[in-house]
Amino acid sequence: LKGANHMLQRGMIKLIYTELQYQKLYEQACLYFQVAEFLARHGFRLFGLYDNVVGHDGLLRHCDGIFISESVFNHLKTNDNQPF
Repeated sequence: LKGANHMLQRGMIKLIYTELQYQKLYEQACLYFQVAEFLARHGFRLFGLYDNVVGHDGLLRHCDGIFISESVFNHLKTNDNQPF
């Protein structure tokens, strides 16, 4: 996501589908709150969480998430969730 910083700043990306981790699974991976905070700074909102994976300890390990841009959110809000 950091590699797309310029595109995010210019509003060229409207939707992001990404893996979100609640526990560190990889050495340099970001956790959920870090991804959500980064995307919020670029005007994205969490739209939904999917495919939750729970570990043997009963704790949520990771899932997939969809973030939408402010322009997509506003379109959905003003058009009763009608598609584009």
